[in-house]
Amino acid sequence: MTSDAVSSMGEYLYIPELSSLRICPYAPGHASILGRFEEKTPYKLPDGRMSVEVSLCPRGTLRRVTE
Repeated sequence: MTSDAVSSMGEYLYIPELSSLRICPYAPGHASILGRFEEKTPYKLPDGRMSVEVSLCPRGTLRRVTE
């Protein structure tokens, strides 16, 4: 429960990307997965669209550069 004076803006969620799931050959019984950070609460972009993208997320940056 949070106070009315506090919002979730600035809180990040870590979203796993299931396509990156890999079995670890060096550690039997273990796997690795990559993910990305998203804002917990969507915010309005200058063009009016809503977004949860975090500008400092390394995987988000890589995706923007490759696009």
